[in-house]
Amino acid sequence: MDYLGAFISFIKSMLKGIFNIILFLLLTALTQVGGVVLLLTEIIISGFPKNWKRTVYGTILFVVIYGIFSTYALPALAKNWGKERIMPTEFLQPRSFMTILTNRNYVTSEMLAEAISVSKKMNNLYYGTVTYYYDASFPLWPWFPTLPHLSHKTGKELDLGFYYSDADGASLNPPSWIGYGFFEEPEEGELNQAAECKKQGNLFYSFTKILAPFSKKKDRIFDLAKTAALLEMIDDHEMIKTVFVEPHIAERLGVSHEKIKFHGCHSVRHDDHFHIEVR
Repeated sequence: MDYLGAFISFIKSMLKGIFNIILFLLLTALTQVGGVVLLLTEIIISGFPKNWKRTVYGTILFVVIYGIFSTYALPALAKNWGKERIMPTEFLQPRSFMTILTNRNYVTSEMLAEAISVSKKMNNLYYGTVTYYYDASFPLWPWFPTLPHLSHKTGKELDLGFYYSDADGASLNPPSWIGYGFFEEPEEGELNQAAECKKQGNLFYSFTKILAPFSKKKDRIFDLAKTAALLEMIDDHEMIKTVFVEPHIAERLGVSHEKIKFHGCHSVRHDDHFHIEVR
């Protein structure tokens, strides 16, 4: 009996099983439904011979099923939990297509109405201005976390980007390709909350920086006037109950109202976006 061959075969099967489990968990964490689509794909192609063609067919099948499910099934299922998909408009758009691809663009009808209203007002106030949103929530269930966020479960939370312009005042999108990770660092005399949180032992407070390693500010200028206008406008919207932002950003913008809160050192930095919540 070929004991060595049997042992090698066992190790290969075990490693493949571990890889499939990790892939399932990763796809589930990133997209909520990717793991289920992976299982369905594996069931369908289980009868195929184990060769390169099976891998190719399986990959194509996964993409097709995932695309159909995300485009047609999820919007219908999301209604069971009071969520709906944010559809891009001329004044409200995702910063990254990955937000749509990973199903992180679902909110309650109340949040959707507030986001559309605020972004439309900004577009009217500063003609041609686009408000970019980052992560919202996944479509299914009110308890499933939208990692790496601690919240973003119920559809009542949405992250909005700061505004950027060129030297002539024309609107530009935020520096980071996914929105997160490019921080507007504290200036001299401003509270350095990141340093304070690090002193308290919260070593992951700035970890989102690794999500955007190739982000460059280039010719982008942090548009204080537009960003301050958005923060002031939020105060006029009764349905919006909270906005999380880094203390030095609120100070620099010169805006102060009771809705502006510090998110705590247990969270991550918010000097790359506003986190808003509705009632």
